[in-house]
Amino acid sequence: MDVDTLRSIFRASLAPELLLASARSSGAFVRIREIQPVPFLMSLLAGCAFGAQRDIALTRRLYEQTEGPVASSTFDDRVDAPGTARWLWSLLCTTRSRGNRAAKRMWPRALAALTDILLEDGTVCALRAGSAFESTRASKGAVKLLSTVSLSDGQMIAVRLAAAVHHDRPLLRGAPVPGALYLRDLGFYDHGEFVRLAEEALFVSRLKLSAVPRLVAITRGLPNHYVGERMTDALPYEAIVDADATVTVEGEAHRFRVVCVPVPAKNAKGQRIPGQTMAGWYITNLPREQFDAECIGLLYRLRWAIERVFRRAKQRCALSALRTRRPTVMATFVAASLLVFALGTHVTAALRDSPNPVAISEDTVLHVLQARWPSMLDWWQRNDPFSTARWVTLRNVLVYETQHRNRKRPLSLNQICGQIAERTARHAQPLAA
Repeated sequence: MDVDTLRSIFRASLAPELLLASARSSGAFVRIREIQPVPFLMSLLAGCAFGAQRDIALTRRLYEQTEGPVASSTFDDRVDAPGTARWLWSLLCTTRSRGNRAAKRMWPRALAALTDILLEDGTVCALRAGSAFESTRASKGAVKLLSTVSLSDGQMIAVRLAAAVHHDRPLLRGAPVPGALYLRDLGFYDHGEFVRLAEEALFVSRLKLSAVPRLVAITRGLPNHYVGERMTDALPYEAIVDADATVTVEGEAHRFRVVCVPVPAKNAKGQRIPGQTMAGWYITNLPREQFDAECIGLLYRLRWAIERVFRRAKQRCALSALRTRRPTVMATFVAASLLVFALGTHVTAALRDSPNPVAISEDTVLHVLQARWPSMLDWWQRNDPFSTARWVTLRNVLVYETQHRNRKRPLSLNQICGQIAERTARHAQPLAA
């Protein structure tokens, strides 16, 4: 990655002329008076780099470092304005739309024909007590972020905010992406939703323990005379099971594939128990001709990528440091955190997309941006030799300091894709989208 590439990543989303145009179109700044839009936005983003909690006073102090004093009430009203929230979310949508899909080039042939692999899950961020967003704990406030992560783009492509008391499944919106593979946890388990997905897309989900689908065909793991029986714990399953079974939705039977494979055993705290395995049950509509039972288990392991996205966004972009009870301020802070995260994702993709690719730590990329962002308030817009030297320094730090310490250690996603490629190598035809 050269300096021009690094500059283009930031200027594609944060160019002053783009920011001014989007600020006016979103209603954030109809007339520019005391507060300047570009420094105001940069101070909001810089707030992601400081402390365990974020508030409006911190953002105002960052703004005053470059623009001089401003009345606290004026700044407070600007942060709490609905137009400001719309402005940041529009910038986030613009930044997310520039995915280069570089990760898809590493996918095995059996997955390359898919439109995408989409991971859906939710995470909870605490708010101040008395917030309009209710928590599952009495007298507490919390917001739930329901997110869709694209593995081909390597970033969040959709985010929905709601009170933490809401269940994940009712928050799903939109039609399925045709030809995409959806990986979902039990929080989204719904037979009716599986039927809707199967009309245009593919899916893999964990099988709910209370679900008892009826066997209609057995490929592996059970004697054939059990066809017609319910899949209860009383059946003599082998370690690996692959069968077709029906579930009932509004009085109509729908046929899906049910798979069981050994997975690492975990204790009550979710920690792996070395040397022990347990049965992992999944329901899917992936074709058996191209994906055997073991491949289904490997594919579902890809879902862990969204948990890593949430962890990085909270630890490196202050997504969980929302010190407010006002919904508009909360939406603004969340958008600011996700915008910094999206920029870090683009920088990581540029570092990985090199003639001699090396393992890049996205955590370290975000850490470098977090450390450098406050000083960027002074020079990132300038076009003089001093600014150029700063860009060169930032580029050098990113190139040489973000490489994984153990350079031979591949990404876990690449490891899983390699195992899938080995298991599907015998299939001559790729999966049709």
